[in-house]
Amino acid sequence: MNAEEERTYKHETYEWYKLHRICPRCRQYTVPKGYICCPNCRDQALLTYYKNMQSADYRAERKRKANEKRLERIRNGLCTRCGKPVSPADTYICCEECRKKKREYHKRKRKREKEDTTPIRILWLENGRCFFCGAPVVEGKKVCRKHYEGYPERAAKALAARDLTSHVWRKT
Repeated sequence: MNAEEERTYKHETYEWYKLHRICPRCRQYTVPKGYICCPNCRDQALLTYYKNMQSADYRAERKRKANEKRLERIRNGLCTRCGKPVSPADTYICCEECRKKKREYHKRKRKREKEDTTPIRILWLENGRCFFCGAPVVEGKKVCRKHYEGYPERAAKALAARDLTSHVWRKT
């Protein structure tokens, strides 16, 4: 059996196991609906992935291979993301479909960033939460019981630390 026949055989057996909802990795367990592998194999694959990602050599090798693949696709006139041919009239390195997806992604990202610009402490104050920790506030105050009780000492300490003699508005 040559390499091409072996690849075809492996692909066919993989598809057969997948079709019959048997894990194609261990070939022992039934696969839950919506998954390809059994929970044991998924957990094992995830552990292997995290173990490999902790290695700086592994990350560097993946980065090198991805860069090589990208450059090869550019040389061959293919989209750097999906590998589809890019029309020669385009000066882009991605196909129109991938550029559209990228534009939509960044548009949604900018919208999210624009919406989420309110600082968390301001949100806490607006919703009647402690300015410092977000806990429920003391009636009529802007801080929780814990921060309200320690306030006089902190205020006295802050006042003592200020040097009012050399302050900007004191200078003449």
